[in-house]
Amino acid sequence: MARKIIPFSAVLAMNGYEVKKETSSGDLVTICPWCKNDTLWVKDEKNTGHCWSCARTSNPITFHMQACGISEYKQALLDAKKKLESGEYSEIIAHESESAKTSYVSPIMVRNKTYVTLFKYLGLSEDHKKNLEDRGMNHTFLYRTLDFKVLNESELIENLLKDGCKLQGVAPFYYENGKWHIKKYPRGILVPYMDSNSMIQGLQLRIDDDLLKPYTGKDGKTHTPSKYVWLSSGDKENGTRGESYGSCLCNYVNYNNMRVATFRNGICTITEGAMKGDIAHQLSGKSFWALAGVNAQGKRFEKELKNLKNLGVSTIEIAFDMDRFLNISVLTAIKKMCETVKANGFKLRILSWNTEYALFNGDHRQLEMFKDFVFTPESYKRAVSKERLDYVVSAVKDFGISNIFFAFANKDEAINNQDLFNEFKKKYGKDIQITPIIWKLKLKGIDNYYAYEVKHIL
Repeated sequence: MARKIIPFSAVLAMNGYEVKKETSSGDLVTICPWCKNDTLWVKDEKNTGHCWSCARTSNPITFHMQACGISEYKQALLDAKKKLESGEYSEIIAHESESAKTSYVSPIMVRNKTYVTLFKYLGLSEDHKKNLEDRGMNHTFLYRTLDFKVLNESELIENLLKDGCKLQGVAPFYYENGKWHIKKYPRGILVPYMDSNSMIQGLQLRIDDDLLKPYTGKDGKTHTPSKYVWLSSGDKENGTRGESYGSCLCNYVNYNNMRVATFRNGICTITEGAMKGDIAHQLSGKSFWALAGVNAQGKRFEKELKNLKNLGVSTIEIAFDMDRFLNISVLTAIKKMCETVKANGFKLRILSWNTEYALFNGDHRQLEMFKDFVFTPESYKRAVSKERLDYVVSAVKDFGISNIFFAFANKDEAINNQDLFNEFKKKYGKDIQITPIIWKLKLKGIDNYYAYEVKHIL
């Protein structure tokens, strides 16, 4: 009922929540009223919200409840309806109706043919090839450079159509003024997300670092653009929204004219990011399933788990970045993932590295998942600047974490940031134990870990 009569965009306006940006898929990005991060994505066509930090899902009324401090759903619904009936938000509702777009996504066979053919007409620039090789990649044939300064759009579209490719329902193509177009993006590396049959489901773009310049948002604060974006044309008429897929990075065998993934010893390792998973696969020889993010755990995640079981996987390893010790939202998402994996009958392992820390008395110990949480001077200051510190501390306590550490990279950093530690301990030390340690995040991702191991072996 609420989805039909209470538009999410109007609820944002009535609660004073500004849209920080509109994504290429047409999603609205705003502040999450629960965790205070600017990572709540609102899908206007579905009237739903999802926060990529705390994993909270919402509809217009649950959002309104949290934003206004209303405890009863019915009361929040009546309150929102009353405000809408005032006519104050009629322009927003009219704009939403005018801009509503349908977005059909073609079957995987159609998308794969179009993407494979697209790659035939694109190359990999020398700087991008060097970037991938410097990260430890041995084979770069899966990647292409997208650069609209040198790409001839009309010629590319003509070639794709001549080769029998369908562009309807394939992002980032769209139909306008009687012809097909490809939506423009900044220069970067195209990253394919492949299913277990080695077919390309969708494409991400890793935007070049020199183009990721901070900008001032409508809120007056400084923001940094996303490094990875899904190719999409969902904000265009007759376009296609970008979907969030997982990618299978492993060895394949041919079976019934299909390439089917194989998993050594029945083990599949889950990590974040197809490029990161591919590097780790090439360096270790292990099989990876790379999610777009740790919170990508909807129906598609459960479906893929069942598919992995059918392919002979019996053990799931989870290997998300080691900054998980610094992010309570990621820890919460990983815990949920562990529960889902076990509920689907898999054996479970959690891979960790870079966990050794030193107490100030000289003792050395190891960080433990779900028991330890770490603040650094940088993460502490960031939480304060975003007014999230109370939320994070409260969430850590609710999670049941017993040890909170304040980590310095070395003794000099500890001396220079003593005031921060004392400030933190003065505010929260009565309720929780806060221990200073020496620890630094050296090898963040599983790709960094394997690259480090290979270098030291050689």
